[in-house]
Amino acid sequence: SLAMIAMMAAAGHANELRVHLKGALKNGCSAEQIQEILLLVALYCGIPAANEAHRIATEVLSEAKGA
Repeated sequence: SLAMIAMMAAAGHANELRVHLKGALKNGCSAEQIQEILLLVALYCGIPAANEAHRIATEVLSEAKGA
């Protein structure tokens, strides 16, 4: 799940990223693990890709907490 998040974030596939973020949470990945993988995306793929991914992850994590 974390590898898919990294790949979708790096490739800029926002809709697919959202799907894999939700799946990762269902698979037991923590918010901290997701934050760590997005930090790696920022370091290796650039800040613009990571910023968009972080925005989407924040939305998905907020939705998950409210569910």
